[in-house]
Amino acid sequence: MDYSRIKTEIERKRISIRDLCYKIDVTEQGLHQMIRNKSMKIEVLERISQVLDVPVSYWFGSDSSSGELKYLESMNDNDDGQVKPTIIYQKIDSLTKDLNDMLKDILVRDVK
Repeated sequence: MDYSRIKTEIERKRISIRDLCYKIDVTEQGLHQMIRNKSMKIEVLERISQVLDVPVSYWFGSDSSSGELKYLESMNDNDDGQVKPTIIYQKIDSLTKDLNDMLKDILVRDVK
């Protein structure tokens, strides 16, 4: 997970850390500690995603951003202007793999 993206999105959306923490029901100190320790529960990440209006997959790797999907779609237009379904299925597969990897990491941490 790329924790630096949280700061980037906060700045981009022009929301203060205090406001974000209030909306996700986490203390500022708690959020800073999660980011510093690079350890965050999926529930917190989901709330952050909801407040900042980004998919959870955005926080994991550069290939998960919606901007890249739009770029890929534009590169794969059919002659009639329609997006080839193949690229959408490939992106869904990629996101599914990312989420599965994330869940495996969470389960491994919880077992320890």
